[in-house]
This record gives sequence, structure tokens and C-alpha cells, in this order.
Amino acid sequence: MGAPQEKPELELQKLRLEIRALQRPFRSNPAHLISALTALLAVAALFFSVRFSQNEYVLAETKSVQARIETEKAEETAKHMTEDKKTLEEDIAAKVKRRDELEALLHNADSLLSRAQAMADSKLRSDIDKLRETTKPSSPFWSSLPEVVNQPSLREAANVDRVLREANDQITNARGRIQAKELTGFQNSQTGYNADIKNKRVENQLAFVKPGYQQPKSYTKYVVQMIGNELQFSFRDGDKETVFYRTPVDQPMYNQDFEEAVKRSVEPQLKAELGRSD
Repeated sequence: MGAPQEKPELELQKLRLEIRALQRPFRSNPAHLISALTALLAVAALFFSVRFSQNEYVLAETKSVQARIETEKAEETAKHMTEDKKTLEEDIAAKVKRRDELEALLHNADSLLSRAQAMADSKLRSDIDKLRETTKPSSPFWSSLPEVVNQPSLREAANVDRVLREANDQITNARGRIQAKELTGFQNSQTGYNADIKNKRVENQLAFVKPGYQQPKSYTKYVVQMIGNELQFSFRDGDKETVFYRTPVDQPMYNQDFEEAVKRSVEPQLKAELGRSD
């Protein structure tokens, strides 16, 4: 009979202990501290796991971007190399073609001279024989040609000719664009092209021809001259010469300003052409 009465008493004591445990401060309760620490550790582990995942993602993205940049650079380099290779091949092919054309020309010249030599007077045969020597690539004439061509005076003359021709072409091209945009039906006319390499000057006469006419009423006379390091463009209206554009010789600028200047140079001749009734 004593044992059954002790059980309620034990349960009552257990309940009192639990009540006192609950009444204690949180920091002095080991069970609560363990639970809190466990939860804190779990949160910390989760936080570091997320941060690690983010870092891994950023690192992976960085490596991916670097790989794309390196791939693009490699592709761009390969593209330039391909273009350079193509340009070089075209240059070699052009030079080979030119060499073959020159060899054929020399062969034909030698054949013509040979026939002329057979029919010529005996006094001329020795002169023709000397001339035939120049048709052979191994002759002194051809071996000395590079030295002659590379003389400073000839190289300068060639450069002057190139610059002046380009300037004249730019005038013609600008006029062509003006005609296409504003002068439908008009025709172009050119006369009097003259290059004076010694004085670094080129002259050309251009005109727009009104529809229904074969010849222009007048021409615009253009003058392009190298003066020091400057290219000077001018046109003549009667006896009056007007400078309408200037640009450096070494880096000439043929932009919208140049086209506008050419358009102004056209106005006197175009006015006369539009007003004609002959």
C-alpha cells in the first residue's frame, strides 16, 4: 500500500522541480543554453553556407567572363591574321601577274626588234642589237633601274603626282555626289587637265551640263597646288581666283566640310548653266 501512495508524491516533486527550473533566469538554465547555442550554430552554418555559395557563384561568373574575353581576343587576332594573310596573298598575286605581263611585253618587244633587225639596213643592225639587250631582265639596264627610280628627286616627284591626282579625284567625286543628290539629269564635262609636277600644281576644268545640251556654257577651272605643307584648292571665275579649301599635305581631310566647299565652287558655273536659253 505504501508504493502506490509514493507515486503521486514523486510526480508532484517532479512537477515542482520543473516549475522551479522554468522560474530560473534563462542564462542559468543549461538546457535552454544548449538549445540556443544549437540554434545559433545552425543559423551561423546556414549563413556561411549561403555566403560560400554566393562566392562560388561570383567566382564562376568571373572565370566565365574572363574566358569569353580571352576567346573574343583570340578570335579578333585570328580575324586580323586572316585578313593580313589575304592581303599579302593578293599583293603577291598582283606582283606575280605584273611580272608575267612585263616578261610577255619584253618577249614581244624582242620579237619585234628581231624582225626589224632582219629587215633593217646593216648600219642600223648593231643599234637594234644594243636595244634588244635592254629586253633581257639580266641586262645592265634593268639592274640599274632600281637605283634610278629610288633617286630622291624622282621619289618626290612621284609623291607630288600621287597627292595631286588624289586631290583632283576628290574634287570629281564630291561633284559626283552633289550631282546625284541635287542635279538629276545633268551631265558631267571635263577638259583641260594639266599637271605641272615641277611647280607642284594641277589644273582641271569641270562643268555640269544642263539637260538638253551637249556642251556646257562655261567651265569651272580648278587649281590644286602644294604650298609648303599645305594643299590649296582654288577655282577661277573669269580672272578672279578664289581659294575655297586648304588641308595638310601629309594628312589631307576630305570630309563633309570639303564637299560643302566644292559645292560653293560649283555655284557660279551652275548659275550660268541654269540661266542659259541658247
